Amino acid sequence: MTTTAYTELLDQIFSGLSATSQDCPTSSGRRRQLVYISPPAVVPREDHFVQEVKDRRTNIRITHWVAIGLELANKYGWSSVDQFHLTAPFVRESKDDAHFIETDALDPLLDDVIAKLGICDTPQA
Repeated sequence: MTTTAYTELLDQIFSGLSATSQDCPTSSGRRRQLVYISPPAVVPREDHFVQEVKDRRTNIRITHWVAIGLELANKYGWSSVDQFHLTAPFVRESKDDAHFIETDALDPLLDDVIAKLGICDTPQA
């Protein structure tokens, strides 16, 4: 997929979800908070999976895609969580060459998501 095609597709997704969320009430009456979570870093690998599915993801490409996503999130007024930069330091610690569940990336990532969603915010009187 070209950068132009990726940007256009992502822009359509942001636009569509932003419009839909306006018509989707929350049970609390609070404004719905939309959060863009960037792709995580990828573990460099050369095994059969990468060869079979022709996985061409690299951290250099993902860095570029993350920048596009963060810019679009800002354009549409979404909060964002930069998962890439939270996971990049731990690519060699992934237990399964794909996920960051048992690494030190998980807690800061979850904290950021919870904060951006306002889950632990105190209701305003």
